[in-house]
Amino acid sequence: MDDKLAEAKLLFSENNFDEVIKICNQILCKKNDSIESLKLIYLSLFSLNKFYQARSYLNKCLEIEPDNCDFIKDLGKSYQAEGDMNKARDYYKKALLIDDSYAPALTNLGILSLLSGKPNESLSLLKQALRSDPFLYPALLNIATAYSAIGNHSEAENCLLKALEIRPNSIDAHTNLVVILKRLDKLEDAEFYARKVISLKNDKPEYHINLGSLLIDLRKFDDAEIYLNKAIDLDSNLFMPHYLLASILFAQERLDEAEFHCKQSIKLHPNQSKSYLLLGSIQSASNHIDTAEVSFKKAIVLDPKSSNSYFNLSKILSKKSDYSGAVMAIKKAILNEPDNHIYQSELTRIEFLNS
Repeated sequence: MDDKLAEAKLLFSENNFDEVIKICNQILCKKNDSIESLKLIYLSLFSLNKFYQARSYLNKCLEIEPDNCDFIKDLGKSYQAEGDMNKARDYYKKALLIDDSYAPALTNLGILSLLSGKPNESLSLLKQALRSDPFLYPALLNIATAYSAIGNHSEAENCLLKALEIRPNSIDAHTNLVVILKRLDKLEDAEFYARKVISLKNDKPEYHINLGSLLIDLRKFDDAEIYLNKAIDLDSNLFMPHYLLASILFAQERLDEAEFHCKQSIKLHPNQSKSYLLLGSIQSASNHIDTAEVSFKKAIVLDPKSSNSYFNLSKILSKKSDYSGAVMAIKKAILNEPDNHIYQSELTRIEFLNS
């Protein structure tokens, strides 16, 4: 019996959940109160997203150990996974009636508060959880999110660093830390952790996009280009790496390549005003005035409040000696941003040319 249970635990660690269920059911045929077997079955069913079936085994566990907070909490998790937050909350509270310092239930209630847009309530619950268990990784991960939601990014950073002491290879903690460090304008530190994410998992295009975007902010364009191209290699149907790559290539005056990637981004996501604004800027730099005009006008159709699109359109129309059209365009830009001195100067220049 013990050998079979050890085999089931090994298979569970290898994510061979169907085989775990099979072996544990064999054990239960001989010993129907084997808590370890019942637990392995319901955890396997959780992993297979079979929450309704998992609950039948959880309830059998509770028949044997009715005051086991772990089992009650896991019942709550099964309902939370199905989207029934009210039932989930009820079971977490039921666990706390047995042990009011039970950190996993406090943590899960804190997560529900976060999902409900109540960061201060979440903070209170997660602080209680961490008083009970200062090394509870999910509590540290989520309290960082709660701190960030109220604007305390420094404390969020501290919590994520503690989470990484517990789980040094956590993708979630690393990616969340990158976001927080960017908000704190610690871009070099953010780069370090973004690179760490990729060293842990190299096959996710979004991780390469995140690092590429960060490297653009650091003006490390050559490195950014490498990671954005890697993202495209992993999935060529993503809008963002093409758009970001186009912006880099435009900054480097590699206009043909920039136009290609910008058009690819538009093909993948045709309703982004910023893509047409970038395309118009590339075309204008290439002295393709007519196509640039079309692109800027399309950007305005998609976002009538895009002051920069009106500004660039006014410059194009001015080049074409359409001064009345240029004046109308720059006045629209000023209407959106009345305190922009560059726009005011451009209006003065065009009106002078038109006089």
